[in-house]
Amino acid sequence: MGILAFIAILVAGLFLIVLFDKKMKGYLETVQTTHVSGIKGLQDGMRVNLYLYPDRVTINDKQILPLSRIKFAHVATSEQLKEKQKSVIKRAVAGGLLLGPLGAVVGGISGIGTKTKQIEVLFMTLDYTTKDGIEESAVFVSEGKIMIHALKGFAGAVNKQLGYDNDPIQDQQTYEI
Repeated sequence: MGILAFIAILVAGLFLIVLFDKKMKGYLETVQTTHVSGIKGLQDGMRVNLYLYPDRVTINDKQILPLSRIKFAHVATSEQLKEKQKSVIKRAVAGGLLLGPLGAVVGGISGIGTKTKQIEVLFMTLDYTTKDGIEESAVFVSEGKIMIHALKGFAGAVNKQLGYDNDPIQDQQTYEI
């Protein structure tokens, strides 16, 4: 019972910290994601924090993109296969706990190689015009249910600030090219 109370207090504390940070900085929405391309000065694959303010989107609160230059935030999902190394040590320990020394050997051997898992990935593009008048698209990617939900919410909030009342993922049309 004490552990549950501690976890509840910890979650409530984290929620209050985020709420306080949001109020102090004045942003409407934030998301942590990975930059793929389209923003000058950012490396591909770099983790970034996007902040939506009433008049702008910032990246790590350093690069500023005024809302007046953003056209739309698009999202698209994709399924990818992710290869991950099996853990020889974890499997050996588990096998050893279950079946003794022989289980440790068999568990360790079963940990050789890789395993493949299908994951959902969400891409978000921010279509915008540079200060020089060139049309660009900034691309960001997230994976995992929680991060995908957060990125969809961010894209929806950007579009709402732009005056669009639609869900960016629902309004995409499929057509043959």
